[in-house]
Amino acid sequence: MMPSTSSTQAKPHMNHPKIHTLGPDTTDSSAAADYYRRHYDSQATIQLHGSYEAILKQLSDYDGDYLLMPTAFQSRQLQESWGDIHYCLLDHLELVTSYTTQLDDLILVENPAADNQVGYTHAATAKLLAQVLPGVVVRTAVSKYQAYQHYLKEQARYVLTNSKNLDLQANETILKTWRPKMVWCLYAIH
Repeated sequence: MMPSTSSTQAKPHMNHPKIHTLGPDTTDSSAAADYYRRHYDSQATIQLHGSYEAILKQLSDYDGDYLLMPTAFQSRQLQESWGDIHYCLLDHLELVTSYTTQLDDLILVENPAADNQVGYTHAATAKLLAQVLPGVVVRTAVSKYQAYQHYLKEQARYVLTNSKNLDLQANETILKTWRPKMVWCLYAIH
């Protein structure tokens, strides 16, 4: 699938751009950065970070680089959404282009052996988890990858994560699968 870009904005002119986004390489953000590199600029380098919050807190360190962020971005830590970032950081971020990609399958897993009603996910999918499982105690992580790690460590009952993260065990059940798409925004940092 070819990404769509705004007809009013041309492909960014960059000399070996460095793109900052969420890691590790199992994240949708990493896949979206790879997609950009394959379809737009094979010379782009990708710097993966542990959280978008870490990137945003150190934005001034990345002057002249680029930020790739999904429009579904939500941060409980910063109490910010993509729209908040887009408008509140107008002096520091310039939207260069946007495109759409198919995300990795979004999987809701249950561990019936768990003796709790805790479910882990990313902040952007927290409302979806609560909607599908009323009464679940939703706990969020900075990525769906981290949500899966917390689910395993804390022996939670539910996790909403990407299929790439999943190592399904015999005692676990897949309750639901979604195949979402996402709009990605590439910003110049200044």
